[in-house]
Amino acid sequence: MSDLSSLICQKMITSQDAFGTFRIDDDDAVSQDFIANLRRYVRPEHDDFCISLCKGYILDIAQTAETVGLKAVIAPNASVGLAYISTRSNPRTIFDVSDRHVFMHKRRPVIQDATKNAFVQTTHGGNDTGTRRAVRGRAFGAKRATKLLRKLGFHVRLDKLSRQLAIIEQRASAAPETDLVVFPVDNRMLAQAAS
Repeated sequence: MSDLSSLICQKMITSQDAFGTFRIDDDDAVSQDFIANLRRYVRPEHDDFCISLCKGYILDIAQTAETVGLKAVIAPNASVGLAYISTRSNPRTIFDVSDRHVFMHKRRPVIQDATKNAFVQTTHGGNDTGTRRAVRGRAFGAKRATKLLRKLGFHVRLDKLSRQLAIIEQRASAAPETDLVVFPVDNRMLAQAAS
């Protein structure tokens, strides 16, 4: 168990018998009711299960972010929002089990729930999903896409997100050739996107 996972477990273990942790990148978002929907599965009998709330949207952000692509998807085991249920007797987090998330179902039981919108996953030039862009989805202006996402249960500010992505892409292009580039997460932006 990593130091981070150990710290998370110390904070999460309360009088409750079970708890859940989930993944989210700084350029993705979960729905306003994501926690409430996930909470339905946080029970001791789901210990060592993963939960994939797998109905969401791919948001493809072009270089200028004036026009974006939006596509509805069902994506089992998608990284954004993939959750892990643990208990006091077996305290682990999603970070202990989520390598190669698309194959999670081969390593442990996964509950797939596609009944409600759960996530927005962005693709752009600065992330690994963006390098595999195949379908941009329906084109929208950024303001219209923001309004549509709000109606779908997401508070995503594309103007702020596009500025953050421009900074990330600029840092990536300025970085020396390496296998790993680490960027700081703007937690204020993440909190706004997830709230």
